[in-house]
Amino acid sequence: MAPVRPRIEQAAALGWALARLAFCTYRAIHQSITIDEAYTFNQFIHGSWWNIYRLYDANNHVLYSILAKLSIQLFGLSELSIRLPSLIGGFFLTLGVFQILKITTTSIPIRWMALAGLSLHPLLLDFSIAARGYGLSVAFVVWAVYFSMSRRYALGGLLLGLGLSANLTAIFPAAGLLTAVVLLDDGSWRDRLRNVAVIAAPAQTVFFLICFGALRTAERSHFYVGIPELGPAVRDLLDRSIQITRRSGLLGSETARRVILFLMIPAAAVFIAIGSAIDFVRDRQGRRRLIPVVTLGIAIGGTVAGHYVLSLNYPEDRMALHLLVLFGLTWAIAAEALPRFRWINIALALLLVVQFGTQMQTGYFAMWPEDQGDASIAALLKGQCAGRPDGSVKVSAYWPHESTLEFYRLRLNITQWRELLWIDPMPLEGHDFYVAPLTDRSKLEGRGIRVIYSNQMTDVVVGTSWP
Repeated sequence: MAPVRPRIEQAAALGWALARLAFCTYRAIHQSITIDEAYTFNQFIHGSWWNIYRLYDANNHVLYSILAKLSIQLFGLSELSIRLPSLIGGFFLTLGVFQILKITTTSIPIRWMALAGLSLHPLLLDFSIAARGYGLSVAFVVWAVYFSMSRRYALGGLLLGLGLSANLTAIFPAAGLLTAVVLLDDGSWRDRLRNVAVIAAPAQTVFFLICFGALRTAERSHFYVGIPELGPAVRDLLDRSIQITRRSGLLGSETARRVILFLMIPAAAVFIAIGSAIDFVRDRQGRRRLIPVVTLGIAIGGTVAGHYVLSLNYPEDRMALHLLVLFGLTWAIAAEALPRFRWINIALALLLVVQFGTQMQTGYFAMWPEDQGDASIAALLKGQCAGRPDGSVKVSAYWPHESTLEFYRLRLNITQWRELLWIDPMPLEGHDFYVAPLTDRSKLEGRGIRVIYSNQMTDVVVGTSWP
C-alpha cells in the first residue's frame, strides 16, 4: 500500500486544483468586469499590439496583457477570455504549492491544511480569476521556487523571469530566491554562485525581452501604488484576508482581528524563526527545504528596505500575494520541524480555513465591489438603445464605471453608443444616459432626468433624458 499512497495523494491534489478551477471559472464567466480589468483592456490590450509597449503604467502587467490579447484573439472578447490567463495561473499555483509542500513536509494533515488555506484565501481566489497579473506572477514564482529546490536552475530562472514579467511585485521574492540558493545550496561558494547565475541569466533575459518595450518609458512616479506606512499595510492585508464579505465568520470581529494582529502574527513569526533555526541546525543535508523560508525573509527585508531607501510604498493587499503564499509554505515547514506543536498548529490552521470558507462568494471581487452590477447596467442600456442609429447615443459615467461601460460597449457590440470618455466631474447634461453615484440622484432628478435603475449596495444610479 505504501507505493500507492503518493499516487492517491497526487490524484487528490489534482482533483482539488480542478475543483478550485471550476469554482473560479464560474466566477470568471458570471462576474462583471471591473474598473482595473477594463482600464487595462481599453488602454493596452484593445487595438494595436503596440499599445502594450507604448507606455509604462502600473496597471499594465505586460505579460498578462500579451496573454489576454492572445486569448481574446483566439476566443473573442468576453469576461472569460480576458480572464483565462489568471484561471490557468490559479490552477498551476495550486499544483505548485502542493509540489513544494510534498518535498518539504511529511505530515499529511500539515500539508493539506497549508494547501487548503492557500487555495481558499480570499485574495488568492480573487486573483486566480481577475484579469490582472498578480496571481499569474505568484504561480510562476512558486514553480520557480520548486524547480530551484529541485536543482533545475535554468527552468527555475525561466519561470522567475515570467513571474517578473507578469508583475513587478515579484522583484523582492526573486531577490529572496537568489539569496536563498546562495545560502542553502550544496557545494562550494563558487558552485552556489554559478547556480545563481544559471537562474538569473534566463530570468533577466526573459524579463528584458518581454518588458523592455514598456519599461523604457518608466519613471519613479509610475511606482505609486501601495500604502505609505507599515502598520496600515499589515492591517489592510489582514482585513482583506479574513473578511471581505458582509459575513463576519469566526474571525471577523474586531476583537478577533486584534488578537490575530497583536498576538497571533508575532507568535507565528517567532514560531517560524525557531522552527526554521532548529531545522537548519538539525538537518545539514536537507537545508534546501528552507529555501521558501529564506525567500520570504529576504522578500520582507527587501520590501522594508525599498521603503526607506527608494521611498517605495509598502504593498497593499494584492501586491503582497507572493508574501502570503511564502508565509503559508514557511508555516508548514516550521510546523513540520516542531512536531510537539503539530496539532495546535493544525487546529489554528483549521480555524483560518473555516474562516476563508465563510468568505467564499460568487458575486464580486473584494477590491471592486462597486462594479458588480455594471454588466447588468450595460445590458439595460443596450435594450433602451435598440433601434437607434449607430453612434447616436451619448453615455455619461462616473469614473469607476466609465472604463467598464466602455468595455461592455465593445463586448456587447452596442453600436448605438459613442465611445465613452473619462471626464471629471462627470457631465450631468448633454447626454442621453447618466451612470452616477447614488448621492447624485437628487441632482439628476432636479434636471428632469428620469431614474431607471438604482442600487444601494453598489452606490449607483442610472438616469435618462429620454421621456
